[in-house]
Amino acid sequence: MTPTTTSYQRDACHGFLLLVFGTLLFPYTPNLIDGAIAQVVLQAVGGHRYVEALLAETVRSLDYVRE
Repeated sequence: MTPTTTSYQRDACHGFLLLVFGTLLFPYTPNLIDGAIAQVVLQAVGGHRYVEALLAETVRSLDYVRE
C-alpha cells in the first residue's frame, strides 16, 4: 500500500485533532492520548456528532481527577 497525499492530509488532520482534544481534556497530562479521545477524533473526522462523546469523556476525566 503506497501512501497518497490524501492519506497524509487525513493523518495530519487526525493528529491535529488528537492534540487539540487531548489538550482540552487533559491539560496537565501532556503525554496521555486516551482511546476515547481517539474515538472522538474519528467521529469528528467522519462527520458524525462528537458533542456527546466529548461531554462524556470530559465528565469521565473530571471524575478521575476527583478520585
